[in-house]
Amino acid sequence: MRHFIVMMSVKTKFAVFAAWLALCLLLAVAPPLYLWSSGRRTLIFGMPLAIAYWLIDAMLLIAAVAALMYVEQVRGELGADEDNASNG
Repeated sequence: MRHFIVMMSVKTKFAVFAAWLALCLLLAVAPPLYLWSSGRRTLIFGMPLAIAYWLIDAMLLIAAVAALMYVEQVRGELGADEDNASNG
């Protein structure tokens, strides 16, 4: 897996994480999706669907940021801006 991450191009990394984050944004701001779930009495893990909807969106966003941090750490890009700023 590390080999795949290291060999992945910057454009591919950007496209994958941009799509993932765009999905989270779409879930957060698309009223039809939320309104569809808000009138339901369905329970997910003991919570109404409307609350579970927001928690699932938040977990997807946290997972995206954590995955991006992991990918950048494996590629050696994490903290690269700080190194460049201190050298410049």
